[in-house]
Amino acid sequence: MGLSAYTEQQKFLDVQPGHWAFAAVQGVSDQGYLVGDADGNFRPDAPILMQEAAKVLVAVLGYGYPAAEDGGYPAGYLSTARKIGVLAGMDLDAEKQLSRGETARMFYNSLHIKLMRQTGFGEAAAYEISSNSTLLSDYLKVTDVRGTIRANHWVNLDGEYEIAEDQVVIGDKLYYAGNTDIAGKVGYLSLIHISEPTRLGMIS
Repeated sequence: MGLSAYTEQQKFLDVQPGHWAFAAVQGVSDQGYLVGDADGNFRPDAPILMQEAAKVLVAVLGYGYPAAEDGGYPAGYLSTARKIGVLAGMDLDAEKQLSRGETARMFYNSLHIKLMRQTGFGEAAAYEISSNSTLLSDYLKVTDVRGTIRANHWVNLDGEYEIAEDQVVIGDKLYYAGNTDIAGKVGYLSLIHISEPTRLGMIS
């Protein structure tokens, strides 16, 4: 999301350079994900409303342009959030203060949504939805793997190869099991979130 660099000059009256969230607040403001109130405050300790969270997530996912075209904040962002799945499973008033669980649900919904990228600029401005880029893959370096767990060190459904104690086979690929209980799930069709360094390669 490009928040590693941020404007060092203080932008909000109530978020000073010594504040624990100064860098993050400056970064999301620089990116246009969040803006302060009319008095120049960010209100970092205020509860977040559903429409505010929807605005942030829609912008982070790259759908700010269609949201603006659909009416802007808040209606356009709420409409876009519903269309792309940010609000899946939620039936809340737009001005409701979100609980931590509700906020987590919106973030979880957003992890798997395909990112929208700007592919043209100026008079030739254009946008397209990525075929395989998500918040998980691009920013957290995590890949969704769906498949049957075929083998661990002790059990092998195919009986054609041996693997180490800390490895498992999912589909036709070999992975480190890491600090998980996945080795005990042989035969299960599973959806697993995997960090790319855990992948070892193809089983031959």
